[in-house]
Amino acid sequence: MSELLKDVMQERAAAAGGPHLDLDAIVSNGNKRVRRNRVVVGVVATAAVIAAVFAVPAVVDHDSVGQRNLQPVTPKPAFETRTATYAIDTTIYYGDDPIDVSPHVVSSLVQTDNGFVFTSPEGDQQGVYWTNAVDTVRIGATNQAAGTMLAADDSGPYVEWVDTDANPLPEFVVFDTSTGKEIARTSEGNKPAARQTDEFELPVVHAIDGETAYWHSSAGTVAYDLAKGTQQLVMPHTSPAYLFDVANGLFAHASFDDLASAVTTTMSAERPVIQGVSPVLSPNGTYVATTWQQSLRISDVATQRDLTPQARDYQTVLLTQWIDDFTYAAVGTTGGNIYRGEVDSLVCSVPDGRCLVENEQIGSLDRLVFPVGGSITDR
Repeated sequence: MSELLKDVMQERAAAAGGPHLDLDAIVSNGNKRVRRNRVVVGVVATAAVIAAVFAVPAVVDHDSVGQRNLQPVTPKPAFETRTATYAIDTTIYYGDDPIDVSPHVVSSLVQTDNGFVFTSPEGDQQGVYWTNAVDTVRIGATNQAAGTMLAADDSGPYVEWVDTDANPLPEFVVFDTSTGKEIARTSEGNKPAARQTDEFELPVVHAIDGETAYWHSSAGTVAYDLAKGTQQLVMPHTSPAYLFDVANGLFAHASFDDLASAVTTTMSAERPVIQGVSPVLSPNGTYVATTWQQSLRISDVATQRDLTPQARDYQTVLLTQWIDDFTYAAVGTTGGNIYRGEVDSLVCSVPDGRCLVENEQIGSLDRLVFPVGGSITDR
């Protein structure tokens, strides 16, 4: 690792502060904090924003000379909290809270601070829908053949997908779930579907990191500045499977080693190397999850040390989402093939070094959908 990257990692780790975790409390109380009444109360504010009738309340403050000041107060987004989440058929399970999106069958899923965005089969394409647990609204469509269907940040309102049927060229779409509006739509760098001669030219979305969206166009890997509405080709002629994740300015991407990944400050760098493939960064980029020897490995980004928490009795474990920078949700099996039979859901703490069972036998992987924008088995 270069001294520059090492310093950057250490600075970010120090800035994040030390974790104060109680894994037992996370498992036992995590679902309680997202009870149905919290969701319903919170989504009233979200729905008001979407309907464009949201009025900002004010707090009255009196200064030392008796003048009256009004300070706007912004309500917290209803789905700001991340907790172990999955979907089966027409139901999204947000912790213990079921969100019914009937008649739509969930095929891919992501979470934003204002609800969930999912795809659902509609004939020869996938409809893109947003739900806040009260209303479910169609916001787009895609006919993407492979790769990540949806991408969102670890926090914030944005989601992205590819409108593959846009004419004359496929278009990348970024949607703001706090306003209910598209904030970006561009075909720059893409070729018509008929002229996409190999997988290197397929448009696929990758990640959102703050105010920057990342995707793969026919020209290569692109960074799109959401504030400026401009894009930059950051790595030309890449595979759609080159970039996996971006968090806190760090890039998790494929390495020259087929059994390893790289987490770097620029995508052109190939080191430091992390054991395992399909890297997924924690929200602040402190840790990276990879698939190693058909199971989950958690590595410290700054040192590349293996810090995988113990999941006793579980032979195979797969990441389903990062809950925060130190905690993640996973599924596991105590024996046999994880791709056959039902799996248990786990919540794991990296600092505590252990995993606890949250729910047993939640379903089989061929039916379960997790908030990663695609299939956890294809990553």
